[in-house]
Amino acid sequence: MLRHLTANQANFGVILDAKTGRAVAAFRANNPIRAAIPDGEGGWYIGGGFIHVNGVLRKRLAHIDANGRLDPGWKPEANGNGVSVTSLARSGSRLYVAGDFAKLQHEPRFQLGALDLASGRLEKWRPSRSAWYSYDALFAAGRRLVTGSTACCSEAGSAASALDARSGAVDTTWKPHVGPAKLYGNGVYMLASDGRAVLIRGLSVGPRERVAVGELDDESGQLARRWTPRVTRTQCLWCELMAAAVGKNRVFGAVNGPSRYSIVAFSRATGAIDQSWHAYISAVTGLYGGTSANAILVADRRVYLTGDFDRINGVRRNGLAALDQTTARVLPSWQPRAAWVYGSLLARSRNRLLVAIGLARQLRFDFKGLKTYLPVRRLRLTLALSGPGRVRIGLGRGCDMQQWLSSLRCSGHVLRRLAVVRFDRAGRKRYVRRLGVPSGRYFIHFVPESSKGVPQTPQDFPIKVP
Repeated sequence: MLRHLTANQANFGVILDAKTGRAVAAFRANNPIRAAIPDGEGGWYIGGGFIHVNGVLRKRLAHIDANGRLDPGWKPEANGNGVSVTSLARSGSRLYVAGDFAKLQHEPRFQLGALDLASGRLEKWRPSRSAWYSYDALFAAGRRLVTGSTACCSEAGSAASALDARSGAVDTTWKPHVGPAKLYGNGVYMLASDGRAVLIRGLSVGPRERVAVGELDDESGQLARRWTPRVTRTQCLWCELMAAAVGKNRVFGAVNGPSRYSIVAFSRATGAIDQSWHAYISAVTGLYGGTSANAILVADRRVYLTGDFDRINGVRRNGLAALDQTTARVLPSWQPRAAWVYGSLLARSRNRLLVAIGLARQLRFDFKGLKTYLPVRRLRLTLALSGPGRVRIGLGRGCDMQQWLSSLRCSGHVLRRLAVVRFDRAGRKRYVRRLGVPSGRYFIHFVPESSKGVPQTPQDFPIKVP
């Protein structure tokens, strides 16, 4: 099913059997799905930037059953132009909704509100006026709604705070004291849990600020002092986390940074990196480290991953994979049949997984071997293409750097064609050529084309010839 998703829209929700990886159903959305939470019956409540689901009007919120069918009677709205629902949390019969909206069901609810699960009716609940107006992550913990904010700080003096799940008042007794993070801006970017709130990224504790991770007790808000992740001047894996999930003994994370392994694990007891568990993701075109795992889910002794990759530990997997939670081995039996997709979200409901994906519509191209500002007399390039096709290479002159920084396109004209490098299949090829031109500033012009001759987005790279 994943192989044959061919609608005008590029965004889909795909439902997989959690045990086998078999695609059960799929539905379309006209914009990305950014949040999902199980409904308790095998389906999901979803939120995002979409306005239509399967062609039916659903403004940023929808209810999908286990077979991918849209609930015809559940249709609350997050209102505004260009807004999105970014986080959902469930407590009892109530669904908490966060995003950059100003209204829910056409009623004032600035960035956070609550809906009745069964009917979608807007509830009177709202945060107190003293609450901090930024809710980037939500987590329901008993009688509290824990919120994480990329700004700082709430009345409780923290970028992580708690609201009373019934009244919306700020719980000033819940004080984790998570303040500004020096390296990556203020606040909290991620909350993960296996039943207790685990705070990830943007942590400042006590008199010495640090960027790390901490486990918070959902009753007291106190930080578990046993967490002591290793942070050095050259490496702070917690700082680089894009996604995380909590297992019984480990926290599993996807790292976007200068790390040997893209998928790592940290001890649940101490926060130290687990040297025995790791995985490496890659792609044919991932020459500059552009691959990523954007979502992680732990369930049934497995670690599920989705993102932008075509191999994990050298095993072919297109954007979806499952690893053994004990050994990090790629599970051979879990192999969804997918063309190149870009996964951004994973959510489990009973025995099924919801994956939010985008289809890759363009041939993927990458290169390496050029460095800005370093003089070049001879091109020594590695070219990569994600399918059969060719790459046309040219030499041009005249490049507005401001334009190039924003678009990867130079403003000048192509002077000559240097070569056409052909690919029979996805792969990488070396290309070497002496330029033989007078000293000056030039740019290299790349035009990838698919085997059907359809041009893709060109790329330029400014160079200096000594």
